[in-house]
Amino acid sequence: LDVSLDSAILRVVATLSLVLVLFTDAVSLSVNEVRQHRFLAFLVVGPGTLLSAILVALAAWWLLDLSAPAAAMIGAALASTDPVLLRGLLMRRDIPEDARQPLRLESGLNDIVLLPIVLVALSFMMREFPLEGAGYGKLGLDLFILGPGAGILVGLAGIGALDLIRKRIGVRRDYESLYSLGIAFAAFAAAEALHGSGFLAAFAAGMTIAALDVELCDCFVEY
Repeated sequence: LDVSLDSAILRVVATLSLVLVLFTDAVSLSVNEVRQHRFLAFLVVGPGTLLSAILVALAAWWLLDLSAPAAAMIGAALASTDPVLLRGLLMRRDIPEDARQPLRLESGLNDIVLLPIVLVALSFMMREFPLEGAGYGKLGLDLFILGPGAGILVGLAGIGALDLIRKRIGVRRDYESLYSLGIAFAAFAAAEALHGSGFLAAFAAGMTIAALDVELCDCFVEY
């Protein structure tokens, strides 16, 4: 198997994995908890996460002599708290609730702030020529309108279709879990077809499900 950094197999596996990670992070969010602790969520995701990303990016730019986009990517990558690594920690009973709650909120919400930084930095690194005025507008449209918009539309359509099937014939919970996977990949494909960000679309679809269909979230998390 060709598993070098340029191999097609590695690209496919990495893409599918990231789509599932982003979708899972979004689906696992408790929208009610975010609403109840909106100021805490703002602090840990806004100033907390952004300041960490900026400080790490400045250190990478100064110490490693990296370009600004590369330094920004490193800052965003190292500023995030990984929910998979935190899962075992948050299950411990000796962790006080006032520490558990910010960690849970930050690990689930940091993609909202950090993923766009990575995508914008990556787009700058992949371009041979600097962007001009219209180019910035198109980049913003592709990343922040078409991608999330496609994810929200696919999420709404998926929830509506599933609700109709539930009322008519019913759906087993394990099938609902597989259905969630279909929504994640359909959102990614729809956004990429529109030249938007499939990763932001997968996250937006998961957020849509988390806000509107808690049962589907529970099925997916169990699966």
